[in-house]
Order: sequence, then C-alpha cells, then structure tokens
Amino acid sequence: VAPRPVAPRPVAPRPVAPRPKARPIAPLAVAPTPLGAARGAAPIAGRLPVVRRVLPVAKPFLKPTGAVKPPTVQTLATKKQTNGNVGQLALPGLLPPGIVSPDAITSLKRKLSTDAPDSCWDMLKKGVCPRGNKCPWAPCNGSLSLAIGPPAAKKAKVQQGSGIKGRTDEDRARAKEDYAKWRDERMVCSTDPGCVNVTSTNWWYCQTCLVCLAEMDFTLYSRNHAAGAKHAANYKALGGMSLKPGFSRPDPNLKLPMAQPDMKRFLDAGNWAGSKVLSLGEQDYSFSLAVAQMQERVGQYVQLVATSYLAAHDPHEPEVHVRDDGERAHYRRKSLPGMDGALLKNISTLEGLGGVALHSVDATDLAGTLLSQTADAPWDIIVFPFPRASLVRGVDPRNPRLLKFFFRSVRDTGILTHGGLIQLLLLRTQYPDWDTACVAGEAGFKLIKHAPLPEGFYQSREMSGKPWVPKDAEIYVFQQM
Repeated sequence: VAPRPVAPRPVAPRPVAPRPKARPIAPLAVAPTPLGAARGAAPIAGRLPVVRRVLPVAKPFLKPTGAVKPPTVQTLATKKQTNGNVGQLALPGLLPPGIVSPDAITSLKRKLSTDAPDSCWDMLKKGVCPRGNKCPWAPCNGSLSLAIGPPAAKKAKVQQGSGIKGRTDEDRARAKEDYAKWRDERMVCSTDPGCVNVTSTNWWYCQTCLVCLAEMDFTLYSRNHAAGAKHAANYKALGGMSLKPGFSRPDPNLKLPMAQPDMKRFLDAGNWAGSKVLSLGEQDYSFSLAVAQMQERVGQYVQLVATSYLAAHDPHEPEVHVRDDGERAHYRRKSLPGMDGALLKNISTLEGLGGVALHSVDATDLAGTLLSQTADAPWDIIVFPFPRASLVRGVDPRNPRLLKFFFRSVRDTGILTHGGLIQLLLLRTQYPDWDTACVAGEAGFKLIKHAPLPEGFYQSREMSGKPWVPKDAEIYVFQQM
C-alpha cells in the first residue's frame, strides 16, 4: 500500500512586539560605551548605550589600629608593680622577667604627659601587638618611659551641716493639731458628698491644705496638690466641705505688677510725716531712726514709739549668725544682739531726736506687752518691718499665723485711730505665700496701696543680727474696712 501524501499545514507567524527602547533616567548615570570597550572610545553603531545605576560605595568599618595620641588619662599599670611608690610604666611584652604576667594587670587611673609620643593602640588596649618588634610606635619601640604614681587616695567624706533636724515628729504633731483647729474654725464638713468642689482654692489657708492638714504654698496647692488622688480621697472621707458664713477666700496674689523702686513714691506710701507712728519688731532700730529723721527734716516734732520683740541688749549673751537649716529652725535669742555697736548707737540717736525705744513687745499680744509700757496710744500708723516667726527657709505656717494674730491684736486693743493704717514690709513673694490678704480681711483690713522698698532707706537684719539686703521688697498699706 503506497503511503498517502500529507500536505503540510500552513503556520501563521506569531506577531512579535517591538522591544521598547531604553530611556535614561534622571538619577542614573549613562555610560557612553558598552562593557569591555576602552574608556573614551566611540560608541558602536546600532547598539544602545548601556545603563548603569551608580550606588554609593559603603566603606567598611575598620577598627582603629596603629598610632594614636594617648588620652589625658590612661589606665594601665599594676598594683603589684607600684606598691604605692613611683615607678616606670609597665606594659605587656616589655615586662622584666618574673615581675608579673599580662593576666595580672588591673586597671588603675594614671595621668600621662600631654607631650607623650604616639602610642600603639593594640598594645594599650589589648596587651598584644601583631606587629611585634617591627611596630614603630611606643611602647613597642621602647620609647615610652613615663613616671607613674600611686593610686589617688580617696577623699574622706566630710559631714556637711550640723546634723540637727529642722523639726521633730512632736513638732509636726502639734502643728497638725493647730491646722485641725483652723479647719474647724473656717469649715463645715459633710456638705459636699458629691465632691464637686474638691479642687477649690477655699481649702488652702495660711500655707496649709485644710483637707490634708499638709503644709505647702499656694502655687503647689493650685497647680498639683488639689488635683491629686490623695487630696481627693481625704476630701471624700470628710464628706466634702464648705466655708462657714462670714469667711471668704480672697485671691492671695497681687493684681498689679511690681513697679520700679523710687524713694519719693515709697515715702508717699509711708506717709510718716505728720503722723503718730508705732513701729514693731525692730532689730537695730535703724528703720525707726530713718522715720524719725524724716519727721525732723519736715519740721515735725518726732512722734514715734519704736519697739523690739527681744529684750534689751545683754552683753553676756553671745551673738551667733547661724547658716545651717537645722540650727536656723531651732534658733532662739532672749536679748537683742549688739550688732557691732549699731544697736546702742541708733537707740541713742533716736532718743536724742525725741523718739521712744521699748523692748519685749509681742506683736500678737499688744494689750499685755505694749500698753503696760506706754500710754501714747492710739497711733495713726502701725508699721511692722519684715515680720518673721523663725529663721526657717521655705514654707513655715508660723509666719502667716504671726500676721493673723497681729491683725487681730491691733483690732481688739483699739490702738489704731479711726482711719489709721497698718503697714507691712514684705518680700513680693511673701505676700501671697503668707496668705496676707486673707488674714488681714478676717480682721477687717484691706490692702489699699503698695510701693517698692528702695535701697538705702535702712539696714535690714535677721533675728540673729546678721545684716541682709531685701530683694523685690515692698511696703503694703492696709486700712480698716
């Protein structure tokens, strides 16, 4: 049987899509020659340029080796080698036979000279130099020969201060009893069970939170403490509080900014010319002397009674200026210090002008300590320069308590004329911190003006007699409402 011829099937050619031409990209660098061609040769006709992406070459991290300048403080020596004596710097590889092995080397601080030669980093850090005797740097080349000393002796700790505690636990317990009395005097408990007014400023009084019976200034109370969890828990345990009728919580901060000190403005605020003046809390009587001299200059007969809280000067009581906080908290005096003769000199000058100097007058008990010594009451102006209950720095509720009972004593004794003025000299920060506006308002007085204290009017002193210069101080003038 003959094979049947098979006709071949026609095969349609596949369409071939043309290759897209390569386009150079802006950030890429285009090489004008193909691979393998000589640099600068002309491109071959009919071939596309080769596109290469130029990447930054990453530099491998190499640990520093070789020569480095020695640091100012180098750690390399042995305790066994020094033995507390000055010797030569010993390094591994250069140690004399039988001295010490490299494993026994410990780290001790030694100072090297700033003009020391370049040093071998490998030897200083590892104790081994791979270059051996061929190393050109010290100490491998034997050029390093520096004197070292014994380890520096540790300085003995010196106790700073007196070691006296500022306040004992008994002092704090007594203080909390006073704060609890203040709360009972001003507040009514169990009146806010929903704790709506838990963050109110009504509960801060005389550097004390009456909810927690804790000491703090107004800034700390208003910014942090009032919103705290402990304060909220104590307020809830009391059932909430409210002010009793007749009590208020004025803003302790001053409204007007502090002006520039000016002597004329200060004297106008004092208004001592033509007035009958009582001064309290004197130290060296320089403030009262300045007032008396001003009254004399304007042609007025001096009308001034100057008093001090401390007794008359006793030369047998030593004058000590304390600086430690613990000693300041417990500092006490019975008599006025001599202050290098300034006390007696100022009192003599004051009495020569017609003024009167008294001692042992308590500003919180004017009826019992002042009126028994003089019959000059009443007075037009009662001025109290820089009242202070103690030398304690920072928060001390005894200071606002002193102001509180001072205003009450003036009101109850009736030693101020109708329309008379009470004047306080305080630092600008003490006015709000000591809650001056509130304690004055409770006694029926309000602030009417204040002026900065200029330098040079008188010499301020602490209870110990130590002089100090008030910074940002003002005179605050109150009048009875």
